[in-house]
Amino acid sequence: MKAFDSLSLLLPLASLFTRAHGFEPFPSAKSFNLCAKLYNGGSGPGRVVFTTLQAQCTDTLTLSLSCWYALPHAGGKKGGEFQCDGGRVCLPNNIGGKDVNDAGCGILPQLHGEKVAFDADSRACSQGITTKGYAVYVSSRILPDNAPANAIRDCAVYKQGTEVSLLNAMPCPTGYETLKLEPWTTYQACVGIWPRYRPAPVRFTWHLSAPGKMGTPATRRGLHGEQFSDMFTVDNTTSTTTDAPVQIVIED
Repeated sequence: MKAFDSLSLLLPLASLFTRAHGFEPFPSAKSFNLCAKLYNGGSGPGRVVFTTLQAQCTDTLTLSLSCWYALPHAGGKKGGEFQCDGGRVCLPNNIGGKDVNDAGCGILPQLHGEKVAFDADSRACSQGITTKGYAVYVSSRILPDNAPANAIRDCAVYKQGTEVSLLNAMPCPTGYETLKLEPWTTYQACVGIWPRYRPAPVRFTWHLSAPGKMGTPATRRGLHGEQFSDMFTVDNTTSTTTDAPVQIVIED
């Protein structure tokens, strides 16, 4: 098994976001002011201007919006809806606080690792995934690619460079688990393989997908004007896979 350390995170990372609808990537509908992008119009005294109060994922692709009239007369709500496209899924976050009151459209990778043949400890870890300035909720599962599901004895999702885990289970669950990824943090999936599979290499994939609808929208919160770039980056140098680059794949 390869050794990993946090210094590898300083290496160049690959962007996972692309443009859709002619818009910039947006991890936060509120900060991006998606309502304004969709519904602002007109000019002069009759100009219509909106701000975005909150957003919620109603399924893996759909953002439900609560918009606020700013002009021509301040006050009043308007509902709206937005479909993530271009290979994106709807990802809830909680930028405004503990409630899930915001969401964006993003691309989730599949992350790979490999337990090499006759590895002494029969363990392996995937590439690392690094969040930017937002806590994001994802559905997660870890499965072998070239062996039965029960080939994985135990699995964990760690904050890289620490022993802090979001998931640490034996046996490894085969269904999806909802995880909250904290901002500015790198995570890795690691597995232990049963001894009878020691003679052969065992490749595995950390599957990430949108969790769909979750939480209750909160009340109106303050808006932010900052611009945002990538939501996730991937560091291929931390994986035990030697011949499989990261693949950008969306699971419906």
